[in-house]
Amino acid sequence: MKLSPAVRTAAASAVALSAIALFVPGAASAATGLVTTAHRSLAATTATNGSSSAASRSAADTSDPSTKVLASGLNAPKYIALHPDGVYVAESGTGGPHCVSGVANVSVTKVCAGSTGSIVRVADGHVHTVERGLASASVASTHGVSGVTDVGFSGGRMSVLFDDGGVGPTGVSGIASPYGAKFGKLDRAQSDKGGCLTTVADIAAYQATHPQSPVELGGLPGETLYDADPHAMVAYKGGFAVADAAANNVVWVHASGEVTLLGRLATRPETAPAGSLGPGTPAMTIKAQAVPSSVAVGPDGALYVGLLRGAPALPGTAEVDRIVPGHDPQPVVTGLTRVSDIAFDPQGRLDILESSTAGGGDGSTSSGALLRASVHGSQQVKPVNLGVPDLNSPVGMAIGKDGTTYITNNTAAVGKAELIAVAGLK
Repeated sequence: MKLSPAVRTAAASAVALSAIALFVPGAASAATGLVTTAHRSLAATTATNGSSSAASRSAADTSDPSTKVLASGLNAPKYIALHPDGVYVAESGTGGPHCVSGVANVSVTKVCAGSTGSIVRVADGHVHTVERGLASASVASTHGVSGVTDVGFSGGRMSVLFDDGGVGPTGVSGIASPYGAKFGKLDRAQSDKGGCLTTVADIAAYQATHPQSPVELGGLPGETLYDADPHAMVAYKGGFAVADAAANNVVWVHASGEVTLLGRLATRPETAPAGSLGPGTPAMTIKAQAVPSSVAVGPDGALYVGLLRGAPALPGTAEVDRIVPGHDPQPVVTGLTRVSDIAFDPQGRLDILESSTAGGGDGSTSSGALLRASVHGSQQVKPVNLGVPDLNSPVGMAIGKDGTTYITNNTAAVGKAELIAVAGLK
């Protein structure tokens, strides 16, 4: 469909503003410096599922979930990893004072960078900063933050993943130097307790040299074939499987740093209602991108990928796909909305975290949900709502051996995001 100049501008703005950060979890402050533990607090606030709907309770009538705040005052926390000495959380930070405009495909706004990202460890009633001074960038108009997005462990060492926005044709970010040099990369620490970080793989550069097909690109006007946004990862065969939300694929970063393709996720036609892409935009059919936001290894050894689903991001259009390398991805859980993370519980059931049950993606605080599905190979199944209360813009999730579920919550609240523990799920 041919768009008018006004409609093209509105649609391109939607692409540009979403490219820098998927979940808009936090805000920038030009005066903010390095992250310290001073802004964080520990709490033991507990909530029950009394606020959940009757429908949610009946859908999970064997569960009686309760939540407990383990840490608050976090800045744009995203994904989580469990380690014997605590819960590790990737904090994207708050951006910084070094601002540039016209950042590659994020040309409609100002992006401010700094060294405010961090990795923190929550354990025994304390929050410890493991890595500080990591690159962070914030979109001035939306307060969406890019930076360190995930943390994981493989081969006895900790690794951290940096997402990206404003990627150029060669995979180089246009974010202010020297911060932009870190975006789109996977770094490895000296040990499983952190230490000096060294870049292992340049995922953005790989995506630039292995671009998406122009026939299958889809999305809104302004999308680029070379775009990259490595967003979440899971330990896989000595390295990491990485879900790239902008390249719409899953890649394998080998222990050596080599990057290879595991699977590419296809677009799907969706109809955007009139006005949903900006004032004056007509109803139109869009090849909605998959936008893989999360990845997990299943009990069967296959990879499972949570799809956020791109514009128009209608409720019920997200899904979880199963990937076996060498075969086409297969949808196994459908009818979802804004999937932000997935994980398998100790019984092999798939838990699915929705950052919003309303669809869209304007970055405002929205009610999320935790769902569960029993997956069996490539057979499609429907999830049930576990009725967890007070989920607001949740992003990351990890499940302990005892079934306790850890979630980054309230991630759109500036400096007020939390790590919570959910118990009572059966």
